Amino acid sequence: ILISDLFVDVDELLTALRHFRYKRHEVIVFHVLDEYERTFPFTDLTLFKGLEQYPQVFAEPRSLRETYLEEFEGFIRRIKQGCRQHGIDYVQLSTSDSLEVALSSYLAARMMRTK
Repeated sequence: ILISDLFVDVDELLTALRHFRYKRHEVIVFHVLDEYERTFPFTDLTLFKGLEQYPQVFAEPRSLRETYLEEFEGFIRRIKQGCRQHGIDYVQLSTSDSLEVALSSYLAARMMRTK
């Protein structure tokens, strides 16, 4: 089970996950995201703090929103497709959701698939 924001190189991530599947391990990816990452609701000038090695950026978010959301959706789509191709369960979790509810929902859906 991998629980992460997955903000890494997608090709490297999928290569690592494929390795586990090659060894016949069951793999489940829980992709943890903040609601703001998913919706980009910013409207006023904003200081975006960089994660890990990325710098801070002061920007007018309305001009970035469309491109950000397109890039973000492409990122999500690549991960989902890679997981699907290799029989890896992909579950997107929001930091605003209850972990218990999210896990219960996943397990219920999984039980329905295996019946």
